Amino acid sequence: MKITGDHQLIKKINTYIVLDTIRREFPISRADISAKTGLNKATVSGLVSELIEAHFVTETGLGESSGGRKPMMLLFNQQAGYAIGVDLGVNYILAMITDLSGAIVKEKKIELADLEVEAVTDKLKRTIHGLIRKAPPSPYGIVGIGVGVPGLVDDQGRVLSAPNLGWENVPLRDMLQAEFGLEVSIDNEANAGALGEKEFGAGRAVSNLLYISVGIGIGAGIILNDALYRGVSGFSGEVGHMMLAQDGPRSGGGNRGCWETFAAEKALLLQANQLRLGDEPT
Repeated sequence: MKITGDHQLIKKINTYIVLDTIRREFPISRADISAKTGLNKATVSGLVSELIEAHFVTETGLGESSGGRKPMMLLFNQQAGYAIGVDLGVNYILAMITDLSGAIVKEKKIELADLEVEAVTDKLKRTIHGLIRKAPPSPYGIVGIGVGVPGLVDDQGRVLSAPNLGWENVPLRDMLQAEFGLEVSIDNEANAGALGEKEFGAGRAVSNLLYISVGIGIGAGIILNDALYRGVSGFSGEVGHMMLAQDGPRSGGGNRGCWETFAAEKALLLQANQLRLGDEPT
């Protein structure tokens, strides 16, 4: 069966392509957008005009001529809106406001002692509310919230299991969407880290990368062919729970000899303390 799309869908796809090209490569001319995307110049010109009217794109001076008239250069308006990003750790919450290019505008970190769901989510909500109040004025305000958590997350934003927090089956996305009325994305923190490096950091120029997150637990985010790899079950990257020794120390998940019991933060601090206890005065 032939797959088709109506005019509005095609326009929406083309608008995304044009905006993403400007976001990644600004300053850029309309002609260069046409050359890079394969869209004809009239289509690009019309979409750019709409993006300027919508405050996502601005014009800035004339660029270098390649033989004809100097082209008008386009910039991505990074301050058209802002996002909230949260790293929910086992003993802390690190939350920040970023502009649409990922640049950090404000951030706040608080310590966690009580890991009960109600206590943590209460602090999480209050922290996010505080940041929203401090967001700079912009055409679109806060456009969304992203949270990375140290555990297994399904495609509905439910934290299925976070052993180091003691959480199971927590509908975190639903809770935050009900509180803020915004689009909310919840993912495993290593997956979020891998996507961050791919989009804004060390992985921008590569198609495949492995991101290892080492803290109280150990996790991995995998990018293959420019996309996050989740595996058949959707939970790839849980490398911290790989068994290395059957008679090893017991992990937060109840297993013995997991990688994180030898190499995660708690294990390294324990080993360091043991070494200091063995020191003899000189």
